[in-house]
Amino acid sequence: MQRYAAATGSIGQEEYQPVGDPVPVRGNFHPLSSDETVSYGLQDYVAGRFHCQAWPGDQFSRIDFRSADWDQVGDAEHFDIGRGTQHVEVLIRRRNRRG
Repeated sequence: MQRYAAATGSIGQEEYQPVGDPVPVRGNFHPLSSDETVSYGLQDYVAGRFHCQAWPGDQFSRIDFRSADWDQVGDAEHFDIGRGTQHVEVLIRRRNRRG
């Protein structure tokens, strides 16, 4: 996972540049159902949920997963009802495929 932040480009445009070093995050990926992709407005994308214990990113983060770049969609959701089931859920969509 690589965080990005807004910066001013060489001709004054706003662009996003990497901040710090990439951070490895362990977790599980679950694809979205066809109903979920429509309800989130992601029917034109390959999208899914990423579940992990902690998420250091934000909505500008870029994720390197399964030989592709993925974007975080919205804010991460924190579920902390019980100690054994607490986790973070991040909605991600594929940006491009490499290789």
